[in-house]
Amino acid sequence: MVIGLLLSTLAHGAPIDAQWDLAEGAEHRWVVATAIDFPGHIFVRANRNRDVRARHLGLQAVVDCVVGEEHRGASDVACTVEAASWTGMTFTTEAGRLQPVLEELEAKLTGATVDLRLTADGHLRGVEIDLTPVDGFINRRTRSTDQFLRMVVVRALAPLDLRIPEGGFPTTETWVDSSSLTVSMPVTWGSSASGHLVHRAIPHDDARVVVQTVGEATLVPGGFLEPGTLVLDATLEGFTVFDHDSGRVSEAVFTTTAEPTATSGPLARPYRVQNQVRALGPDEAITLPPTRELEPPQT
Repeated sequence: MVIGLLLSTLAHGAPIDAQWDLAEGAEHRWVVATAIDFPGHIFVRANRNRDVRARHLGLQAVVDCVVGEEHRGASDVACTVEAASWTGMTFTTEAGRLQPVLEELEAKLTGATVDLRLTADGHLRGVEIDLTPVDGFINRRTRSTDQFLRMVVVRALAPLDLRIPEGGFPTTETWVDSSSLTVSMPVTWGSSASGHLVHRAIPHDDARVVVQTVGEATLVPGGFLEPGTLVLDATLEGFTVFDHDSGRVSEAVFTTTAEPTATSGPLARPYRVQNQVRALGPDEAITLPPTRELEPPQT
């Protein structure tokens, strides 16, 4: 069991007091990245008549977030996507078709507004997105594409969903979370997930604490358990650095690896997600890699 890998002696001391800085007007800025290897493929759609199967997608983005009003126990946080870039890979038979679709997705996401609902203890209650118009019209196809983009953005922001236990980060015991976004799965037709994450806090210095996480989850793309349905047994491991002076996640790295169960059929492939988050200064400049289609392996 992966959870059994959470070893070594816990530090001894009082809990570390920490909470998010959600004072109205507070600014938090991050560069986020996610790389997703799908267990089969996912259709990536342009606004007009272009569908391409993607077996891999990567998103890198810079988000500048400003805290708004608090109500019902959570604060509205408005984030602007300053810059975005994509990588993607399709199959050999469709090589070259993905690049213009990725460029359209980049144009849609750059300048978009992402609205978060965040509690002081770190629970990311909701993520909504208002995308930049590309062709100036809305129909079922564009709504489907927009929903797909929202799910990828949710996956990129998932490491921010780190709940701080009541009283602060404990340094003498682990704690459990069963609903983190880090076990979510971006698919176009819905999914279900049941996870069990174990966290352990390690004091780093006077300003920061490192939270080590391991976990297990069951993922079901489509959300229904039926004969032949793809079911994935996932393991997750990573760490989060929380800066309790600035009241935010300053760095996070997570890897989720999921293997299909025996009932999923002989063609099912593993699912893998890598997440990285790093806090940026208000004026810190960063250049993202260009949007590009990756060459599929010659198999």
